[in-house]
Amino acid sequence: MPLPLLTAVQALVLCAATASTTTFVGRPFPPPGPPEDQALLGSMLSTHARLLDGRMLAIRTMKRLHEEDVLGRLERQAAAAPALDARGAAVRERLRRAWDADRELLARPWPVDPRLGCRAEGIELEVVMASAADPARARRVEAARAAARRCLARQTSVLTPLETANAALLAADGEARALLAGAAGTAPGAPQAAHAGPAAPPAGGAPEQAP
Repeated sequence: MPLPLLTAVQALVLCAATASTTTFVGRPFPPPGPPEDQALLGSMLSTHARLLDGRMLAIRTMKRLHEEDVLGRLERQAAAAPALDARGAAVRERLRRAWDADRELLARPWPVDPRLGCRAEGIELEVVMASAADPARARRVEAARAAARRCLARQTSVLTPLETANAALLAADGEARALLAGAAGTAPGAPQAAHAGPAAPPAGGAPEQAP
């Protein structure tokens, strides 16, 4: 059976941005300010880029798996040779679990805006960090730092499980494709390479690896 895709509305918000060496307001990074504020802003920028990239990777992988009917092909392969399906059952289960984990992460409400992330907090930090040494602005600077740290923590709380789920989905995808490719190569009627006799072992005794 096909793996269920996200709804059209959910898919529309899966936007990606190109990571760059500029700040949230388009200035060269790092902007003027204390090193600790520059490091905080840099973490916000890099985490935001990874979050966008992770969402796009997940939706593209899920879309490809759906369009190519990978799970359906595995199920049909199992039906054709049930006695040989011990590994296939485990691969299908891992693929379903990885798919469900990524889909649930993408569909659920996030503690940060899926597209903007910590942009507002990053802009405020950038505006005030240049005057961090001014005692008259100390309260605003500290408030901006605190808000930036809180937002970064929220953003990271989504990014870590998303990257873990993406890694599991890609691994399961690779296993599924290897299984399908192996079955295609050994199916009845599949072309076999002609040879005159048993191949001599390579020098050193190690089996040759397929390219």
